[in-house]
Amino acid sequence: MLQGWYNFNKFPSVSIRMCRFLSFIILLASFAPTHSHAAEPEKASAFNPETVLLSHVTLTRPQHWQWVSTQPHEINVLMEVIFSVKDPQDPRSEATVCFNHMKPNTAIAAAGPTAHRWQTWFAEVRSAAPFSETKIIGTNKLSFLEITGTYKGPPTGSDPKLFTDYTMLGAHMEDGEGSIIVRFTGPTKLVEKNKAAFTGMIEQMLQPK
Repeated sequence: MLQGWYNFNKFPSVSIRMCRFLSFIILLASFAPTHSHAAEPEKASAFNPETVLLSHVTLTRPQHWQWVSTQPHEINVLMEVIFSVKDPQDPRSEATVCFNHMKPNTAIAAAGPTAHRWQTWFAEVRSAAPFSETKIIGTNKLSFLEITGTYKGPPTGSDPKLFTDYTMLGAHMEDGEGSIIVRFTGPTKLVEKNKAAFTGMIEQMLQPK
C-alpha cells in the first residue's frame, strides 16, 4: 500500500535521506526537557545539612531554608548559627535567621535588654509586641516578640540603609546552659509566610530528648 503512494525502492537515495531525517527528529526529542507538576523534595547536602548543632541543642532546618554559617561570634556569645530564607517566587526577597547561644548570667542576654536593643535597630516602629507569650518546654522558658516598621540594623558608625515594611520575629529561651536568643528579620510578607516554620523549629529543638 505504501509503495502505491511512493516507491522507495525506485529512489534509494531518497529513502536513505528520509531515514536520516527521521532519526534526527527522534534524537532531538530525546533531549527535550520534561516537566513535572510535582515539586521534587529538597535534598540535604554537606553545604545545607538537615540538622545543625547549636551548643547543646539541635536545630532542624525547615525545608527551603539555607544554612549559612556556624561559629563563635563575640565574647558573650558561645555559638552563632545563621540561616538564609528566600522567597521562591521572588529571589530578591531574603530574610535572615540568627541564633545566638549566650553565656550564663550575661546581662545583655536577658529578655528586657534584648527587646530594647532590637527595637533601637528600627528607624521607625509601626508595631511592637514585647516578649510576652511565654511557654515552658521541658526545662526551658520560651517567649516571643514581634517588631514591624522601617529597619536600619545595629549601629555601624555610618549612615544606615533603611528597609521599609520589615518585620523582626524574636525568641528568647533560658535554661541552665545560658540563654538562646533568636531573631528572624526580613520583608514582612516573607517573614509572615515563614512564621509557623520559625516557631515550630524553635519549639522542636527544645523538646526533651
